[in-house]
Amino acid sequence: MLRAQHLIEASPMHVEPNSVNAFWPAHDVSLTAFNHDVFAVFGYQRGEPLFKPGDGSPSDKPLYGVVVVAGMDSVRKSLRAAGSRASVERAAPFLTAIVCEGN
Repeated sequence: MLRAQHLIEASPMHVEPNSVNAFWPAHDVSLTAFNHDVFAVFGYQRGEPLFKPGDGSPSDKPLYGVVVVAGMDSVRKSLRAAGSRASVERAAPFLTAIVCEGN
């Protein structure tokens, strides 16, 4: 959906060995997630042609998320306020990944 709406770049900027693909937001597009600016979008779902394969074993479950420009505590607070069950992981200083796993 994000690619069809031209909100992310058409090709991934990076593909992990487990086939998780990372995409830049499209040029001149400002994305937010839970009131935080989006730095990158990532995801993988087996059989979905959007995702390029990595050179390792692909993930068994679908995985989607974003990397936002914010600290983990701020992101956790935003997720709690929204009632989200997404998890957070530190991506880099001042960057936090919001991760949603599928069934």
